[in-house]
Amino acid sequence: PKLTRTTPNGGLDFNSGALVTLDLPNLENVGTFFTMNMPAIETLTLPKLKTVGSITWNANLLLYVNMTSLEYVAGNFIVNAAEGYSITLPELTRIDGDLTIHADLVLIFTMPKIKHIGGNVTIDASLNSGFVTDILVRLSLLDGTNGTTLFENKTVNLRFFGNEPPDPPGEDAILVLTSRGCTVTTS
Repeated sequence: PKLTRTTPNGGLDFNSGALVTLDLPNLENVGTFFTMNMPAIETLTLPKLKTVGSITWNANLLLYVNMTSLEYVAGNFIVNAAEGYSITLPELTRIDGDLTIHADLVLIFTMPKIKHIGGNVTIDASLNSGFVTDILVRLSLLDGTNGTTLFENKTVNLRFFGNEPPDPPGEDAILVLTSRGCTVTTS
């Protein structure tokens, strides 16, 4: 619980088949990587984590993630989970690599302050059409103004619950993104 940071070139690598909860309440910075191969984990609590080099999590039962202070991911942000869960990233402004989430069901996914995504976006999860619309609109707002970096020439793949099309603002966002050279697939 006293761990606050790794060295700039250090990282965290967790492997456990039995651990259900991981709570690191004081962790603020992870230098290069945060890798987690924990099939039984259900709850991950990192309330003070602000920066991380990259995230790769493999967790079959990940139901709840608390990273309310995360601002910056210097590399890729990858989550593989089988069960439904909630990821709320209220302070995340920058991901320099890809954003990839593979899950059967994502109940809540938000990143309201995102200003930059340097790579592609793949969310292969049963999102409802409202979350799909929110993600598409947020990506379209990455237009190089108001402190954002232009999101262009990237691939966006989103899968959502019930195969309903995105809401009208999501359809408009798709037009904006494709006009910037992005390939957008929703299904």
